[in-house]
Amino acid sequence: MFRKLFYLFLISILISCSSRETLFNVTSRMDFKIDLGLSILETHNFIKNKIIIPIDVTASTAGIMNSDIDQVVAQTAYLRPKFGDEINLDFINSVQISIVDQEQLKPREIFFMDFVRFGAKTEIELMPSLTDIKDLVIGDKATIEISLRFRQFPPQTFEMDLDMTFAAFAIE
Repeated sequence: MFRKLFYLFLISILISCSSRETLFNVTSRMDFKIDLGLSILETHNFIKNKIIIPIDVTASTAGIMNSDIDQVVAQTAYLRPKFGDEINLDFINSVQISIVDQEQLKPREIFFMDFVRFGAKTEIELMPSLTDIKDLVIGDKATIEISLRFRQFPPQTFEMDLDMTFAAFAIE
């Protein structure tokens, strides 16, 4: 009896853990400015409209129908100073990147780093969330919100880049 249950359990795991086919990856970039003297007591939000996330263009170029795409989810994101500036980002304590749902006007998290490790760094790699952004990107454009909390004051005013990669998955 135990052996039958074990085999049944094993088969159910193997069937449910199928790999998903990645159709394509898309990249997007957003820039924003951090000003000298921003408070360490507040969360600072940087919102930009019409950030290009070329899902429809990439799908049509690859000959993929929109109906064949099941999900588009976050893969990787890096936060770094623009123009290769050697600015130490150790003053940043936490990062949250959200995409704004235009119908409900509600931000939905796509990348995060709850606690940025101490130490000198010139870029921060963010963790992806599992939010499906397929229906949140309209006409290859979206509204992105960056929320930053600081542990120290920014050392100077400077431009930042947010480089993001998303993956589109096929319907199983």
